Amino acid sequence: MSGKDSVALVQLVRDRLRPLHRHLQLVHAEIVVTTAALERQNVDVDRDVARVLKHCVGARLHGQIEGAAEVIASLERLLTAQPAGRGPPAKGAGPGRRQERRSARGTPRSRQSKS
Repeated sequence: MSGKDSVALVQLVRDRLRPLHRHLQLVHAEIVVTTAALERQNVDVDRDVARVLKHCVGARLHGQIEGAAEVIASLERLLTAQPAGRGPPAKGAGPGRRQERRSARGTPRSRQSKS
């Protein structure tokens, strides 16, 4: 595989992972909101469902979100660390494209910049 093919493959994987990562973040937010609503209803069965969502589904989903973010960040580093003479970084791979911010729990959370 040539250098251009490798770069194209990394770009393809990164571009496919970004929407997946965003979708997982939205699903996780939906679980958090649903859990809070169920807990506030104060019915024993709803509380049990809320616990399952929070501790089983939510925790596992959060781990997958973090894993996807790490892969995307690794791909970004690969694309921006190309040796001289290979051309400019891929469109959208430069600084300002992704910003890291912290969630309420102190874990990194990525967001797309609006440009």
